[in-house]
Amino acid sequence: AIYRLGNGDIENGVVAASRQIDTESFAEKCRIVWKQPIGAGWSGFSVRNGFAVTMEQRGDQECVTCYEIATGTLKWIYSHSARHRDKMGLGRTGPRSTPTIHEGNVYAVGAVGNLVCLSGATGAVIWQQDLNQLLGITLGEVDDGDGFTARYEENTTLAWGRSGAPLIVDNCVVVPGGGPAGTTRATLLAFDAQTGELKWRGGDAMIAYGSPVLATVSG
Repeated sequence: AIYRLGNGDIENGVVAASRQIDTESFAEKCRIVWKQPIGAGWSGFSVRNGFAVTMEQRGDQECVTCYEIATGTLKWIYSHSARHRDKMGLGRTGPRSTPTIHEGNVYAVGAVGNLVCLSGATGAVIWQQDLNQLLGITLGEVDDGDGFTARYEENTTLAWGRSGAPLIVDNCVVVPGGGPAGTTRATLLAFDAQTGELKWRGGDAMIAYGSPVLATVSG
């Protein structure tokens, strides 16, 4: 749902550093602009030019979706046959990462290894990569209790699914890699932002659930 304050305390989702939010009266000041049911998952939203993109689970399809901010109307949906749940069923179902918007395209990583670049205008696939194939990952299957077969990384320690948002730098899409111990593991993978070609892979440490960031360390 999207909320709007009636007194201008918050504008365009940005709170000025000098502002204090009165938590006791916050709910009374808000009004619901619209509500839109969406599928299961843990993803956040990325917002640009009046549209918001996220990821959600709809049945046996892992989806990237785009909504109009003003109305909540679904503008487009991309579907991929995938459904994640950990082996013990503690982490629940659905994608975990937040899509990245860059120069009109949407880059998204599914919970079980589908990396895709989509047109931000239509949701059409520009390119796609299977991270499991690149990293030597075997997917196990589990009945998720909802009538669907879910998958998880069977030969790695990434129990809770891929959660890192893609990083765009130097015309590359950088994503966490991982994989089983051995020659196929890579901590980070970088793909050409326009073509999806693998440009480089680096590191041999196993990943966790954070997103890569660009930083200057010690100058």
